Amino acid sequence: MSILTTADKFRYELEQSILEEIERLKETIALGFLEDYAQYKTNAGHIAGLRSALALLDVAERKCNGYSEEGKY
Repeated sequence: MSILTTADKFRYELEQSILEEIERLKETIALGFLEDYAQYKTNAGHIAGLRSALALLDVAERKCNGYSEEGKY
């Protein structure tokens, strides 16, 4: 049995919130709820930005655990 720290719980909740928002935006695009191409580009940009945020979350976690960005100490 593992014990989650506040930081672990925060990371999990943040990651889940980001993933849920990505899914919401993808559904909006897939279901055709966009009025024009500009809205499509905006939503696609938000998805790309959120995916970048997930990658940065991983980088920050590795740094907090004593690893550099290359995975070395």
